[in-house]
Amino acid sequence: MKKTLLDWVVCPQCKTLLRSETERVDDDTDEILQGTLICEQCRRRYPVLGGIPVLLVSADYQALISRSFGFQWRLKKRKLFESRTLYGRDPETALADFFERLNLHPEQIRGKRILDAGCGSGMLIPGLSRYECEIVGVDLSHPAEAFEHNRGRPNVHIITADLFQLPFPEKTFDIVWSEGVLHHTPDPSRAFASLQKSLKSGGTGYVWVYSKSPQERIRRLLRTYGLPRWILYGLCYCLVLPYAAWMGLRILLRFRSTAFAFFDALSPRYQSGHGREEVRNWFSSADFTRIEMTEDRGFFWQAVWGVGIKR
Repeated sequence: MKKTLLDWVVCPQCKTLLRSETERVDDDTDEILQGTLICEQCRRRYPVLGGIPVLLVSADYQALISRSFGFQWRLKKRKLFESRTLYGRDPETALADFFERLNLHPEQIRGKRILDAGCGSGMLIPGLSRYECEIVGVDLSHPAEAFEHNRGRPNVHIITADLFQLPFPEKTFDIVWSEGVLHHTPDPSRAFASLQKSLKSGGTGYVWVYSKSPQERIRRLLRTYGLPRWILYGLCYCLVLPYAAWMGLRILLRFRSTAFAFFDALSPRYQSGHGREEVRNWFSSADFTRIEMTEDRGFFWQAVWGVGIKR
């Protein structure tokens, strides 16, 4: 954790600045590796674990999410799923998609503060960090891989936090980016509204959510989110062959990516699909203008993404 984070990150409960009781610091980067953050008003205490501040009011929801996604990211780190890509995309492709979808040139993000809400392994963040912007990656599952990928980058912060109770003052960020996350929350529209409170007037907001998941029938039939994680892991690989027979043999070229996508769709307790007009209404209700909606279809999903400018 960078010490500069203490200048503007707040208690998620009462929105008051935090002070640090540091126990261990990285000698090379001067980052806080172990310690406690204390709210001066409500006296809540938040741990810093392995360099990552854990800014959660309640750990119950985190435990539920970590059961699926924490396990998934650990398997990916051990190369038991795709390792150098994410859903078949490499980091440079993901970075190019960021600029294309936001209709921005790399020079336009210099000096900006960006929130990657639901950063996962943090694949997008190293590329963005090259452009002299400040980036905050937030994830509910302890994002240790994202921290390691970005360790030592002075303009990157990785935080464990809940999208419903973010540890930021309102109007903190110039860009709020959330891809493939909100449909895995118990109330996606409320999660969207919570995110956009942290966006500055004139800032850009982006969200990508499932519109329809081709795996939903399997999920409902087998109640896969309740299966033991290792059994579900094996099942995901077993499902690739019949899925390829249905969707086309080109799926086999992305065998490990397809298994990873199956796990993403079948393991979470929460998953929902959202139509184009529904997501447009999220933007309208949060006082956005210049809203653009696009349907997206991949090997493993049907989705919709939207982008807009906050009034």
